[in-house]
Amino acid sequence: MKPRSVRLWSLIFFMAAGMGMAQTTIQTSAGTSENLENAGASARAFGMGSAYVAVSDDPSVFFWNPAGLTGLSNPQLALHHDSYLAGTFQETLVYAFPAQSLGGLAFAINYVNWGTLDLRDDNGNSQGSFNDSDVGLNLGWGKELAKNFSVGLAFQGVQQKIVDSLYYDFAARAGLLWIPGENFQLGAAYSNLGTNVVGYSLAQSLQLGGAWRTKAAKNLGLLLTMQGNWQPQGVSLLQWGVEGNLDHAFMLRGGYELPFNGQITGGGTALSAGAGVRWGACTLDYAFVPYGSFGVANHLSLSYDFPAPQPQVVQVPVTIIQKVIVQAPAPTPAPVAADSKSLVQMKFKIPADEARGSLNTSQLDAQIQEALQNIKSDPQNARFWWKLGYLYYQSRQKDSAIQCFDQVLRLSPDNADLKKWVESYRSAQP
Repeated sequence: MKPRSVRLWSLIFFMAAGMGMAQTTIQTSAGTSENLENAGASARAFGMGSAYVAVSDDPSVFFWNPAGLTGLSNPQLALHHDSYLAGTFQETLVYAFPAQSLGGLAFAINYVNWGTLDLRDDNGNSQGSFNDSDVGLNLGWGKELAKNFSVGLAFQGVQQKIVDSLYYDFAARAGLLWIPGENFQLGAAYSNLGTNVVGYSLAQSLQLGGAWRTKAAKNLGLLLTMQGNWQPQGVSLLQWGVEGNLDHAFMLRGGYELPFNGQITGGGTALSAGAGVRWGACTLDYAFVPYGSFGVANHLSLSYDFPAPQPQVVQVPVTIIQKVIVQAPAPTPAPVAADSKSLVQMKFKIPADEARGSLNTSQLDAQIQEALQNIKSDPQNARFWWKLGYLYYQSRQKDSAIQCFDQVLRLSPDNADLKKWVESYRSAQP
Protein backbone atom coordinates (compact mmCIF):
# COMPACT_ATOMS: atom_id res chain seq x y z
CA MET A 1 0.00 0.00 0.00
CA LYS A 2 1.44 3.37 -0.97
CA PRO A 3 1.56 5.97 1.83
CA ARG A 4 -0.78 8.31 -0.07
CA SER A 5 -3.39 5.53 -0.09
CA VAL A 6 -3.72 5.47 3.67
CA ARG A 7 -6.02 8.50 3.81
CA LEU A 8 -8.33 6.95 1.21
CA TRP A 9 -8.82 3.80 3.28
CA SER A 10 -9.36 5.91 6.38
CA LEU A 11 -11.97 7.89 4.51
CA ILE A 12 -13.72 4.68 3.49
CA PHE A 13 -13.78 3.54 7.12
CA PHE A 14 -15.51 6.73 8.26
CA MET A 15 -17.87 6.61 5.28
CA ALA A 16 -18.84 3.04 6.03
CA ALA A 17 -19.62 4.09 9.59
CA GLY A 18 -21.93 6.72 8.20
CA MET A 19 -23.68 4.52 5.63
CA GLY A 20 -27.36 5.38 5.71
CA MET A 21 -26.84 8.00 8.42
CA ALA A 22 -27.51 11.25 6.61
CA GLN A 23 -27.23 13.24 9.81
CA THR A 24 -23.55 13.44 8.91
CA THR A 25 -24.06 12.76 5.19
CA ILE A 26 -20.83 10.75 5.10
CA GLN A 27 -22.17 8.27 2.60
CA THR A 28 -20.50 6.21 -0.07
CA SER A 29 -21.16 3.73 -2.81
CA ALA A 30 -18.99 1.98 -5.35
CA GLY A 31 -16.67 4.60 -6.77
CA THR A 32 -18.17 7.53 -4.85
CA SER A 33 -17.35 9.41 -1.65
CA GLU A 34 -18.33 12.46 0.30
CA ASN A 35 -15.91 14.30 2.58
CA LEU A 36 -16.88 15.86 5.88
CA GLU A 37 -16.60 19.40 4.52
CA ASN A 38 -19.79 18.70 2.56
CA ALA A 39 -21.64 17.37 5.61
CA GLY A 40 -23.07 20.60 6.97
CA ALA A 41 -22.55 21.65 10.53
CA SER A 42 -25.68 22.77 12.38
CA ALA A 43 -26.51 20.88 15.58
CA ARG A 44 -30.10 21.95 15.10
CA ALA A 45 -30.29 20.20 11.71
CA PHE A 46 -28.51 17.06 12.91
CA GLY A 47 -30.91 16.80 15.84
CA MET A 48 -33.81 16.83 13.34
CA GLY A 49 -32.40 13.97 11.28
CA SER A 50 -31.03 16.39 8.64
CA ALA A 51 -34.54 16.77 7.18
CA TYR A 52 -33.62 20.37 6.49
CA VAL A 53 -34.07 21.07 2.81
CA ALA A 54 -37.26 23.14 3.32
CA VAL A 55 -36.08 25.23 6.31
CA SER A 56 -35.35 28.93 5.75
CA ASP A 57 -34.70 30.59 9.14
CA ASP A 58 -31.19 29.29 9.83
CA PRO A 59 -27.98 30.49 8.08
CA SER A 60 -26.50 26.98 8.06
CA VAL A 61 -29.35 25.91 5.78
CA PHE A 62 -27.10 26.72 2.84
CA PHE A 63 -25.27 23.45 3.59
CA TRP A 64 -28.58 21.76 2.67
CA ASN A 65 -30.50 24.24 0.47
CA PRO A 66 -29.00 27.69 -0.25
CA ALA A 67 -32.39 29.00 -1.41
CA GLY A 68 -33.36 29.06 2.27
CA LEU A 69 -31.03 32.04 2.79
CA THR A 70 -33.84 34.28 1.56
CA GLY A 71 -35.53 33.73 4.93
CA LEU A 72 -32.82 35.60 6.87
CA SER A 73 -34.14 38.61 8.77
CA ASN A 74 -30.87 39.72 10.36
CA PRO A 75 -27.13 38.89 10.27
CA GLN A 76 -25.94 35.87 12.26
CA LEU A 77 -22.55 34.50 13.26
CA ALA A 78 -22.33 30.83 14.27
CA LEU A 79 -19.63 28.41 15.38
CA HIS A 80 -20.30 24.68 14.94
CA HIS A 81 -18.29 21.86 16.52
CA ASP A 82 -18.87 18.32 15.23
CA SER A 83 -17.20 15.36 16.94
CA TYR A 84 -17.28 12.19 14.85
CA LEU A 85 -15.69 8.76 15.17
CA ALA A 86 -12.12 7.76 16.05
CA GLY A 87 -11.08 11.26 17.09
CA THR A 88 -12.27 12.95 13.90
CA PHE A 89 -13.78 16.40 14.40
CA GLN A 90 -14.85 19.40 12.37
CA GLU A 91 -15.02 23.11 13.21
CA THR A 92 -17.15 25.44 11.07
CA LEU A 93 -17.54 29.21 11.29
CA VAL A 94 -20.55 30.66 9.43
CA TYR A 95 -21.55 34.27 8.82
CA ALA A 96 -24.79 35.03 6.97
CA PHE A 97 -26.77 38.20 6.37
CA PRO A 98 -29.62 39.64 4.28
CA ALA A 99 -28.22 41.76 1.45
CA GLN A 100 -31.37 43.65 0.41
CA SER A 101 -31.83 43.39 -3.37
CA LEU A 102 -29.05 40.79 -3.67
CA GLY A 103 -30.91 38.31 -1.46
CA GLY A 104 -29.27 36.38 1.37
CA LEU A 105 -25.52 35.68 1.50
CA ALA A 106 -23.50 33.25 3.64
CA PHE A 107 -19.80 32.55 4.08
CA ALA A 108 -18.20 29.65 5.94
CA ILE A 109 -14.82 28.17 6.66
CA ASN A 110 -14.41 24.51 7.66
CA TYR A 111 -11.55 22.78 9.39
CA VAL A 112 -11.50 18.97 9.60
CA ASN A 113 -9.00 17.03 11.70
CA TRP A 114 -8.91 13.33 10.85
CA GLY A 115 -7.05 12.37 14.01
CA THR A 116 -4.04 10.08 14.10
CA LEU A 117 -3.81 7.64 11.17
CA ASP A 118 -1.47 4.69 10.64
CA LEU A 119 0.99 4.88 7.77
CA ARG A 120 1.99 1.60 6.12
CA ASP A 121 3.93 0.58 3.02
CA ASP A 122 2.83 -1.79 0.24
CA ASN A 123 3.77 -4.81 2.37
CA GLY A 124 1.71 -3.67 5.34
CA ASN A 125 4.71 -2.68 7.43
CA SER A 126 4.14 0.19 9.80
CA GLN A 127 5.73 3.47 8.79
CA GLY A 128 4.56 5.31 11.88
CA SER A 129 1.55 7.61 12.04
CA PHE A 130 0.50 11.07 10.92
CA ASN A 131 -2.18 13.67 11.56
CA ASP A 132 -4.27 14.75 8.61
CA SER A 133 -6.45 17.84 8.22
CA ASP A 134 -8.48 19.66 5.57
CA VAL A 135 -9.68 23.23 5.09
CA GLY A 136 -12.79 24.20 3.15
CA LEU A 137 -14.20 27.59 2.09
CA ASN A 138 -17.91 28.00 1.34
CA LEU A 139 -20.08 30.67 -0.26
CA GLY A 140 -23.89 30.58 -0.41
CA TRP A 141 -26.48 32.81 -2.09
CA GLY A 142 -30.27 32.77 -2.14
CA LYS A 143 -32.71 35.17 -3.77
CA GLU A 144 -36.46 35.45 -4.19
CA LEU A 145 -37.12 35.55 -7.94
CA ALA A 146 -40.90 35.73 -7.66
CA LYS A 147 -43.26 36.08 -4.74
CA ASN A 148 -42.74 33.10 -2.40
CA PHE A 149 -40.35 31.41 -4.85
CA SER A 150 -36.58 31.46 -4.29
CA VAL A 151 -33.47 29.97 -5.84
CA GLY A 152 -30.01 29.46 -4.37
CA LEU A 153 -26.48 28.36 -5.16
CA ALA A 154 -23.61 27.31 -2.91
CA PHE A 155 -19.96 26.75 -3.81
CA GLN A 156 -17.16 25.09 -1.89
CA GLY A 157 -13.45 24.72 -2.35
CA VAL A 158 -11.43 22.24 -0.25
CA GLN A 159 -7.72 21.85 0.34
CA GLN A 160 -6.89 18.30 1.46
CA LYS A 161 -3.59 17.25 2.97
CA ILE A 162 -2.63 13.58 2.52
CA VAL A 163 0.66 12.84 4.29
CA ASP A 164 2.96 15.38 2.56
CA SER A 165 0.78 16.11 -0.48
CA LEU A 166 -1.92 18.72 -1.00
CA TYR A 167 -5.02 18.13 -3.11
CA TYR A 168 -7.87 20.45 -4.10
CA ASP A 169 -11.47 19.78 -5.03
CA PHE A 170 -14.54 21.87 -5.80
CA ALA A 171 -18.25 21.22 -5.26
CA ALA A 172 -21.51 23.08 -5.90
CA ARG A 173 -25.10 22.83 -4.68
CA ALA A 174 -28.31 24.26 -6.20
CA GLY A 175 -31.65 24.69 -4.45
CA LEU A 176 -35.25 25.85 -4.80
CA LEU A 177 -37.71 27.00 -2.13
CA TRP A 178 -41.45 27.57 -2.56
CA ILE A 179 -43.82 28.89 0.11
CA PRO A 180 -47.35 27.93 -0.97
CA GLY A 181 -48.85 28.86 2.41
CA GLU A 182 -48.03 31.06 5.39
CA ASN A 183 -46.76 28.17 7.53
CA PHE A 184 -45.82 25.64 4.87
CA GLN A 185 -42.68 25.44 2.73
CA LEU A 186 -41.36 23.07 0.04
CA GLY A 187 -37.69 22.70 -0.84
CA ALA A 188 -35.49 20.89 -3.33
CA ALA A 189 -31.70 20.70 -3.66
CA TYR A 190 -29.14 18.84 -5.74
CA SER A 191 -25.76 18.46 -4.05
CA ASN A 192 -22.14 17.60 -4.82
CA LEU A 193 -21.71 18.66 -8.41
CA GLY A 194 -17.93 18.89 -8.55
CA THR A 195 -14.49 17.38 -8.87
CA ASN A 196 -13.20 14.07 -7.51
CA VAL A 197 -11.94 13.44 -3.97
CA VAL A 198 -8.69 11.45 -4.06
CA GLY A 199 -9.77 9.94 -7.36
CA TYR A 200 -13.31 9.15 -6.23
CA SER A 201 -16.30 11.12 -7.52
CA LEU A 202 -18.54 12.89 -5.00
CA ALA A 203 -21.75 11.10 -4.04
CA GLN A 204 -24.34 13.31 -5.67
CA SER A 205 -27.78 13.45 -4.09
CA LEU A 206 -31.24 14.92 -4.63
CA GLN A 207 -33.33 16.08 -1.65
CA LEU A 208 -37.05 16.90 -1.84
CA GLY A 209 -39.03 17.86 1.24
CA GLY A 210 -41.38 20.09 3.17
CA ALA A 211 -41.59 22.00 6.46
CA TRP A 212 -44.71 22.95 8.40
CA ARG A 213 -45.06 25.24 11.40
CA THR A 214 -47.95 25.14 13.83
CA LYS A 215 -48.91 25.93 17.43
CA ALA A 216 -49.43 23.06 19.86
CA ALA A 217 -50.32 25.52 22.63
CA LYS A 218 -50.21 29.25 23.28
CA ASN A 219 -46.48 29.28 24.08
CA LEU A 220 -45.48 26.06 22.34
CA GLY A 221 -44.55 26.10 18.67
CA LEU A 222 -43.83 23.08 16.48
CA LEU A 223 -41.74 22.67 13.33
CA LEU A 224 -42.31 19.43 11.44
CA THR A 225 -40.06 18.45 8.51
CA MET A 226 -39.85 15.54 6.10
CA GLN A 227 -37.73 14.87 3.04
CA GLY A 228 -36.55 12.19 0.67
CA ASN A 229 -32.81 11.91 0.05
CA TRP A 230 -31.96 10.01 -3.14
CA GLN A 231 -28.44 9.08 -4.26
CA PRO A 232 -28.11 7.63 -7.78
CA GLN A 233 -25.68 4.89 -6.67
CA GLY A 234 -25.86 5.11 -2.91
CA VAL A 235 -28.15 4.79 0.08
CA SER A 236 -31.47 6.61 -0.30
CA LEU A 237 -33.44 7.69 2.75
CA LEU A 238 -36.73 9.06 3.99
CA GLN A 239 -36.04 11.51 6.81
CA TRP A 240 -38.28 13.11 9.46
CA GLY A 241 -37.58 15.86 11.96
CA VAL A 242 -39.49 17.66 14.70
CA GLU A 243 -38.66 20.70 16.82
CA GLY A 244 -40.70 22.02 19.71
CA ASN A 245 -39.97 25.45 21.16
CA LEU A 246 -41.26 27.01 24.36
CA ASP A 247 -41.49 30.80 23.97
CA HIS A 248 -38.66 30.50 21.40
CA ALA A 249 -36.29 30.10 24.36
CA PHE A 250 -36.13 26.32 24.96
CA MET A 251 -36.07 23.77 22.15
CA LEU A 252 -36.28 19.97 21.97
CA ARG A 253 -35.65 18.07 18.73
CA GLY A 254 -35.81 14.59 17.31
CA GLY A 255 -35.16 12.89 13.98
CA TYR A 256 -35.59 9.53 12.30
CA GLU A 257 -34.35 8.00 9.06
CA LEU A 258 -35.70 5.09 7.04
CA PRO A 259 -33.34 3.72 4.35
CA PHE A 260 -34.92 2.74 1.02
CA ASN A 261 -32.01 0.46 0.20
CA GLY A 262 -29.11 -0.85 2.22
CA GLN A 263 -29.15 -0.75 6.01
CA ILE A 264 -27.83 1.20 8.96
CA THR A 265 -24.21 0.16 9.53
CA GLY A 266 -22.90 -0.92 12.90
CA GLY A 267 -26.26 -1.41 14.55
CA GLY A 268 -27.17 2.27 14.35
CA THR A 269 -30.68 3.19 15.43
CA ALA A 270 -31.38 5.78 12.71
CA LEU A 271 -32.54 8.08 15.52
CA SER A 272 -31.16 11.46 16.52
CA ALA A 273 -32.01 13.91 19.28
CA GLY A 274 -31.11 17.42 20.30
CA ALA A 275 -31.92 20.43 22.43
CA GLY A 276 -31.32 24.16 22.41
CA VAL A 277 -31.56 27.19 24.65
CA ARG A 278 -31.73 30.84 23.68
CA TRP A 279 -30.91 33.79 25.88
CA GLY A 280 -30.92 37.26 24.41
CA ALA A 281 -29.22 37.22 21.03
CA CYS A 282 -27.32 33.96 21.68
CA THR A 283 -28.43 30.39 20.99
CA LEU A 284 -26.73 27.17 22.12
CA ASP A 285 -27.72 23.90 20.38
CA TYR A 286 -26.67 20.29 20.91
CA ALA A 287 -27.36 17.11 18.92
CA PHE A 288 -26.71 13.46 19.74
CA VAL A 289 -26.40 10.96 16.86
CA PRO A 290 -25.77 7.28 17.76
CA TYR A 291 -23.85 5.02 15.39
CA GLY A 292 -24.43 1.72 17.18
CA SER A 293 -21.24 -0.25 17.69
CA PHE A 294 -19.18 2.50 16.01
CA GLY A 295 -19.91 5.01 18.73
CA VAL A 296 -21.64 8.37 18.97
CA ALA A 297 -21.33 11.67 17.11
CA ASN A 298 -21.84 14.89 19.08
CA HIS A 299 -22.69 18.24 17.55
CA LEU A 300 -22.55 21.61 19.29
CA SER A 301 -23.49 25.01 17.85
CA LEU A 302 -23.25 28.51 19.29
CA SER A 303 -24.77 31.40 17.35
CA TYR A 304 -25.28 35.13 17.79
CA ASP A 305 -28.00 37.19 16.10
CA PHE A 306 -26.93 40.73 15.25
CA PRO A 307 -29.59 43.46 15.30
CA ALA A 308 -31.44 43.72 12.01
CA PRO A 309 -29.94 46.44 9.78
CA GLN A 310 -31.96 49.62 9.81
CA PRO A 311 -32.66 51.31 6.47
CA GLN A 312 -30.74 54.51 5.86
CA VAL A 313 -33.49 57.11 5.66
CA VAL A 314 -33.14 60.86 5.88
CA GLN A 315 -34.54 61.98 9.20
CA VAL A 316 -38.20 62.84 8.91
CA PRO A 317 -40.24 63.85 11.97
CA VAL A 318 -43.34 62.02 10.79
CA THR A 319 -45.52 60.59 13.52
CA ILE A 320 -46.92 57.23 12.47
CA ILE A 321 -50.53 57.32 13.55
CA GLN A 322 -51.93 53.82 13.73
CA LYS A 323 -55.52 54.88 14.37
CA VAL A 324 -56.80 57.62 12.09
CA ILE A 325 -59.66 59.80 13.27
CA VAL A 326 -61.19 61.57 10.30
CA GLN A 327 -62.88 64.81 11.13
CA ALA A 328 -64.29 67.47 8.83
CA PRO A 329 -63.59 67.54 5.08
CA ALA A 330 -60.18 68.96 4.28
CA PRO A 331 -58.61 70.60 1.24
CA THR A 332 -56.83 68.08 -0.96
CA PRO A 333 -53.82 68.48 -3.28
CA ALA A 334 -54.42 67.33 -6.84
CA PRO A 335 -52.16 64.35 -7.75
CA VAL A 336 -50.80 63.57 -11.18
CA ALA A 337 -48.97 60.50 -12.49
CA ALA A 338 -45.27 59.85 -11.87
CA ASP A 339 -42.73 59.90 -14.67
CA SER A 340 -41.06 56.84 -16.21
CA LYS A 341 -38.41 56.76 -13.51
CA SER A 342 -41.07 56.34 -10.81
CA LEU A 343 -40.10 59.67 -9.23
CA VAL A 344 -43.01 61.77 -8.10
CA GLN A 345 -43.78 64.60 -10.53
CA MET A 346 -46.95 66.41 -9.45
CA LYS A 347 -48.66 69.72 -9.96
CA PHE A 348 -50.12 71.28 -6.87
CA LYS A 349 -52.28 74.18 -6.04
CA ILE A 350 -53.93 75.32 -2.86
CA PRO A 351 -57.55 74.43 -3.54
CA ALA A 352 -60.52 75.71 -1.69
CA ASP A 353 -62.01 73.43 0.94
CA GLU A 354 -63.94 70.66 -0.74
CA ALA A 355 -65.38 67.28 0.10
CA ARG A 356 -63.23 64.15 0.47
CA GLY A 357 -65.13 62.37 -2.26
CA SER A 358 -66.35 58.86 -1.66
CA LEU A 359 -63.66 57.86 0.89
CA ASN A 360 -65.01 57.14 4.37
CA THR A 361 -63.22 56.64 7.69
CA SER A 362 -62.67 52.91 7.32
CA GLN A 363 -61.41 53.26 3.75
CA LEU A 364 -58.91 55.94 4.76
CA ASP A 365 -57.76 53.87 7.72
CA ALA A 366 -57.16 50.82 5.50
CA GLN A 367 -55.30 52.86 2.88
CA ILE A 368 -53.09 54.53 5.49
CA GLN A 369 -52.19 51.16 7.00
CA GLU A 370 -51.27 49.88 3.55
CA ALA A 371 -49.14 52.98 2.89
CA LEU A 372 -47.33 52.49 6.22
CA GLN A 373 -46.49 48.89 5.35
CA ASN A 374 -45.23 49.94 1.92
CA ILE A 375 -42.89 52.50 3.49
CA LYS A 376 -41.56 49.95 5.97
CA SER A 377 -40.71 47.60 3.11
CA ASP A 378 -39.21 50.32 0.85
CA PRO A 379 -38.43 53.55 2.75
CA GLN A 380 -36.57 55.04 -0.23
CA ASN A 381 -39.62 55.04 -2.49
CA ALA A 382 -40.82 58.62 -3.02
CA ARG A 383 -44.18 57.47 -4.39
CA PHE A 384 -45.00 55.68 -1.14
CA TRP A 385 -44.19 58.78 0.93
CA TRP A 386 -46.33 60.96 -1.31
CA LYS A 387 -49.29 58.58 -1.03
CA LEU A 388 -49.04 58.58 2.77
CA GLY A 389 -48.87 62.39 2.79
CA TYR A 390 -51.88 62.63 0.52
CA LEU A 391 -53.88 60.31 2.80
CA TYR A 392 -52.85 62.26 5.89
CA TYR A 393 -53.98 65.43 4.15
CA GLN A 394 -57.35 63.89 3.40
CA SER A 395 -57.73 62.94 7.06
CA ARG A 396 -56.92 66.56 8.05
CA GLN A 397 -53.58 65.62 9.61
CA LYS A 398 -51.89 68.44 7.76
CA ASP A 399 -48.63 68.61 9.76
CA SER A 400 -47.91 64.93 9.18
CA ALA A 401 -48.86 65.32 5.52
CA ILE A 402 -46.41 68.19 4.98
CA GLN A 403 -43.65 66.20 6.68
CA CYS A 404 -44.31 63.33 4.26
CA PHE A 405 -44.13 65.77 1.33
CA ASP A 406 -40.81 67.05 2.73
CA GLN A 407 -39.50 63.48 2.63
CA VAL A 408 -40.61 63.21 -1.00
CA LEU A 409 -38.52 66.30 -1.77
CA ARG A 410 -35.52 64.79 0.01
CA LEU A 411 -35.80 61.68 -2.14
CA SER A 412 -36.73 63.60 -5.30
CA PRO A 413 -35.18 67.09 -4.97
CA ASP A 414 -35.85 67.97 -8.62
CA ASN A 415 -39.62 67.92 -8.08
CA ALA A 416 -40.16 71.63 -8.64
CA ASP A 417 -43.97 71.49 -8.68
CA LEU A 418 -44.20 69.82 -5.28
CA LYS A 419 -41.59 72.13 -3.81
CA LYS A 420 -43.51 75.18 -5.00
CA TRP A 421 -46.78 73.85 -3.60
CA VAL A 422 -45.25 73.09 -0.17
CA GLU A 423 -43.70 76.55 0.00
CA SER A 424 -46.99 78.17 -1.04
CA TYR A 425 -48.92 76.15 1.50
CA ARG A 426 -46.56 77.13 4.33
CA SER A 427 -46.63 80.79 3.35
CA ALA A 428 -50.43 80.76 3.39
CA GLN A 429 -50.60 79.46 6.95
CA PRO A 430 -51.23 82.01 9.73
